[in-house]
Amino acid sequence: MESDEFCASHPQSFNLENASSATIVNIERLGDGPIWDITVEQWSNYQTDRTTSTGRVIHGNSGKTTCVAVAIASLVLNQPMIMRDGTQLHMRPERWRNEPIKFWCVAFDWKHVGKTIWRVLFKPDLFRVIRDQKTGKMRAWDPSRPDDKDVFHLTRPSPPLIRMSQVLDGDKGISWMDKKERQISACTLIHDGTRMEFFPSTGAKPQGDPAAVIWIDEKIDDERWYSELLVRLIDNQGRMVWTSWPDTQPSAALSDLEKRATDQLGKPDAKAFAYRFKGSENQYTANATRDYVMSTMDEDTRKARDEGTLNLDRWRVYPRFARFIHRAMAGDPEADDKLAKAIRRINGIPHDWTRYMIFDPGTANPGVLFVAVPPPEFGDYVVPYDELYAHYQNAEQIAKLIRAKVEGQY
Repeated sequence: MESDEFCASHPQSFNLENASSATIVNIERLGDGPIWDITVEQWSNYQTDRTTSTGRVIHGNSGKTTCVAVAIASLVLNQPMIMRDGTQLHMRPERWRNEPIKFWCVAFDWKHVGKTIWRVLFKPDLFRVIRDQKTGKMRAWDPSRPDDKDVFHLTRPSPPLIRMSQVLDGDKGISWMDKKERQISACTLIHDGTRMEFFPSTGAKPQGDPAAVIWIDEKIDDERWYSELLVRLIDNQGRMVWTSWPDTQPSAALSDLEKRATDQLGKPDAKAFAYRFKGSENQYTANATRDYVMSTMDEDTRKARDEGTLNLDRWRVYPRFARFIHRAMAGDPEADDKLAKAIRRINGIPHDWTRYMIFDPGTANPGVLFVAVPPPEFGDYVVPYDELYAHYQNAEQIAKLIRAKVEGQY
């Protein structure tokens, strides 16, 4: 499917005004539907549906918190963002622009509130700014612009998204859980009385009060928070955004939200949307250190961290399992023992080893694990060497798949 066909099919999901600005990177399946992985112009990260009450989830270790923090600041301050082409993008719906709103932010714990949420919303240097050569005004530094490419030395830290002068009574007007650690509990903004409240998911869930906008950042300790927070949005036809990356342990609430976004893809009345940002395509953080860190990760972790790939089949039953430890052969042939040398010699399982097939039956997700037991002189070992997943296959179909796997091995 070409980009223009994709955008024409799903304009309400991605709100891309120019179809040529989107490129399909990958298509994966989750449950019964596809996840579309697209790249867009950097400023188009904010081109979401702003006219309906929606839930959104953003994945990937790619500046997602920064993107949402800027959008949140636009919303609570009732000020539009000015994009690279001069377009004004207002994150607060028109129905709320003449009245104060209530904003909630939920972080994992108070430490996360102090170290991450306070930093992105209230501290300077969230990104870099530079004086535009043509207008003479300060703007965000953009390394994709030819006139910004080699002038990083002329940039300076950005001011805070929300300045103390915009908070009622400034620093003294903030309610703190721990002021020294900057663990903010609540504050009121001076321009229209908008109230911002902050909660740890390790504490008691807020009761009673409705909210207009709720932001969950990263994982939550008690997943019952999610359903409780949704109820708080009903009165105001509010919105929720959840920024996270797929951890090695499952989050039922997050995966359910992702599934709903997939099921509603392309529907005019969609309420849930999923966006994925790729860290490797974030030119604002491009450097050799990031590339090296990514290279040290196993494939599943790298895809989660970099690509935001949410694959339910990859969540680990045994979180301590590590491929570079629990393996028959070391990466260095010089470290091979007798068992590893026998496998490496023919690049596979020797023909005189006993092979077993472990079958987990079922119609939805049957699985087969192939293992081999070497002769006694090698030691007491069982070597798993192959596997087979057969989704929605009957016994005859599974048998054919198994035959294709083992044929010619004996």
